[in-house]
Amino acid sequence: MNEKMDAVEAERARLEIELAEIPEPDAVIPHSDLAEIYKRKVDSSATALLDGLIVRIII
Repeated sequence: MNEKMDAVEAERARLEIELAEIPEPDAVIPHSDLAEIYKRKVDSSATALLDGLIVRIII
């Protein structure tokens, strides 16, 4: 049991070293108008869905 525990601890130490060597990813900088673009797309999608629903109700 102690041998298995030692092996697990050694693997953990190795993985911690490996993880520490991985460089930090670059920061993601969103487009300055991202919120407005998203709002327009949601609005147009909602309008298209409602238009389609109204057409189905009329027909």
